Amino acid sequence: MMDEGLQPDHVAYTAVIHSWAKRGRVSEAKEWLARMVDSELQADGIARTAVINACAKQGDAAEAVRQLSDMLNDGLKPGVVSFSAALKACAKVGDLDAAEEVFGAMV
Repeated sequence: MMDEGLQPDHVAYTAVIHSWAKRGRVSEAKEWLARMVDSELQADGIARTAVINACAKQGDAAEAVRQLSDMLNDGLKPGVVSFSAALKACAKVGDLDAAEEVFGAMV
C-alpha cells in the first residue's frame, strides 16, 4: 500500500489493530497503535478498546488500565465496552486494586 504511494487511513490502522487484538497479541496491537499515532492519526476509542480487549485476553490488567488512562488523558470518553474489557483483564488475574481504579474512572 505505502509502496504505491498510498497512506493508510484510520480505518486501515484500526482493522490491523483489531486483528492482532482479536488474537490476544498485545504487543503487536500496541505496535500498530503506535504506528497509527506516529502517522499523525488520532487513536480513537475503537482502536484503544481493541488493545484493551487484547490485554483482557492475556490477563494483562496493568496494560489494560494504562490504555484506559491513555484514553482519558487524550480526552476520549471510554464507553461501556472499554470499561468492561479493562475490568475483565483485572478479574482474570484477580487484581482488585486495578479493578477499583477502573471503577473509580467510571463514576
